[in-house]
This record gives sequence, structure tokens and C-alpha cells, in this order.
Amino acid sequence: MESPQLSIIVPTYNEEALLGTLLRDIRAQRNVPPYELIVADASSTDRTREIAASYGARVVQGGKPGEGRNAGVDASSAPLLLFLDADTQLEPGFIRRCCDEFATSGYDIAAMDNQPMAPRSVRMYRAMYKVHNRFVRWSTTTDPHMTSTCFITTRPVYQALDGFDESVAVFSDSELVKRAVRSGFRYGILDSVRILVSVRRFDSNGPLRFTLTLLRGMARRRLVGEHAQGRFYWGDP
Repeated sequence: MESPQLSIIVPTYNEEALLGTLLRDIRAQRNVPPYELIVADASSTDRTREIAASYGARVVQGGKPGEGRNAGVDASSAPLLLFLDADTQLEPGFIRRCCDEFATSGYDIAAMDNQPMAPRSVRMYRAMYKVHNRFVRWSTTTDPHMTSTCFITTRPVYQALDGFDESVAVFSDSELVKRAVRSGFRYGILDSVRILVSVRRFDSNGPLRFTLTLLRGMARRRLVGEHAQGRFYWGDP
């Protein structure tokens, strides 16, 4: 069997409703490098592990999102690492375009724009994500932020950073990329791909309440520092 060139790592917790869609999207991708699929599960009480195994994923013990991503890397072997949230979807050709652009971009770690999933991608959500994407792009050279719905990096870079800081419960993705930039690694946003994301947390909390929670968290992070604890263990901003 050919050695994998790409490790796809998905942290999960009770994601039976959405995980299968993502794994079907991965399976349907064409012209992709040899890959391995790792699902790091935080002791789900639903069928998450069963669904993951049915798609050929290797299931390992996870934890909070940062812990799960670290566990996934530890269980993987490929030189290229692609991290996906379970509540995302991939457009046709996503993996091939993502890997190709990353290889020529000069970036050491890269993310991409987020697009709300159809059929809920109404005008309000599209406008909110448009603002969010512009903010993330602008902040790459000022106060780097990253949305962990999807990002790509190499194993040497991830190891040089010692992976995610598992003590950081909120904005752990942005903490990682900020640390990467401070360490001299180049971070940027890919232009050839976008990741389709669920709006379920906007729906369950309400757009205004969820947005205000994010803004409070960002302000606290800027003024006080990284969040050692918080409510967003799953779906952390």
C-alpha cells in the first residue's frame, strides 16, 4: 500500500448528524494524493464512531478540539496535515486545489474563506461571513486569527509549534496561528478554495447573541490573554 502523503484529521463529539456528509465529500474527491483519514473522537455517546469507521477512518481517542487535533497528528504519518471540522462540507476538487495552492503559496500554514452551507445560506449569513472573511484576511498581518473549520500545514511546522496548546479552551486556533507567526512561519489565506460551514450555532444561539459572544471573547483575549477555560469546548470560535 502506498504511504499517505496527506493526513486528514477531524475532531468529533456527537456528530452523527453531520459527519457522514463530510466523509462522503472526502470520499468523492478526485485526483487527490494518497491520504489517511483520522477521526479523533471525544467519547461520543451517539453513532459518531460507528459512522467514522464505516468510511474507513481510523478512530482514536480525542478530547477538546485542540486535544483531538493533537491526538490525530500523533496517530497519523503523512507529511501534509489537513484539519477539518465535522460540520463542514467540501466542494468538488477541494482537496486537490487546496494542496496544489498550498504547495506553491510559500505559506507554512494556511486557512481559507468560510461560506455558509445551503440551503440556510440566506442573505444575512452570507453578509456575516463576508465580514468575517475580510477580517481574518486583514488580521494576518496585524493580529493573526484563524477559523479552525479548515486549515492546512506541514508536519514539521506543526511539530515545531508543539501543536495546539491544550490549556487554551477558546480561540485555540487563533492562538496557534499567532504563535506560528511569532515563530517566523508564514501564514496566509488560500484563494482557490473555500470551506462550506454549518450555521447551526447561529441558529441555536441566535445570530446577535452568538456574534456578541464572539466579540466579547476576542476583546478578552486581546486585553487579558488566552482563555484557559471557557464554554466553547466544542465549536470553539
